[in-house]
Amino acid sequence: KSTDPSAPIACNVPPVDLSKDHVRGSTDARLAVIEYSDYQCPFCHRVHPTYEQIMKEYDGKVLWVYRHFPLGFHPNAIPLANAAECANEVGGTDGFWKLTDAIMTSDQVN
Repeated sequence: KSTDPSAPIACNVPPVDLSKDHVRGSTDARLAVIEYSDYQCPFCHRVHPTYEQIMKEYDGKVLWVYRHFPLGFHPNAIPLANAAECANEVGGTDGFWKLTDAIMTSDQVN
């Protein structure tokens, strides 16, 4: 919850669950960015480097939370999300983020 009284309140957003969510950054951070993303979405690909830059510039001060939001009109979105979950099962957090970074920086997703 924001300490800024003028900040709008997000509704219906599940709280961050460190045992279930895919997170990157400091779990002690005062700020969490929760990204709902589709691996086949071109706009999600465009914003990914911005999140990476935020993580570098504000090292230790931001928690990045990735949540799948595959859109029905992207035929590869669900298979890619499933692949990321498999990468997480095999390689843990590092495996998940390595595959996520590879997908989001590739122009071959479609």
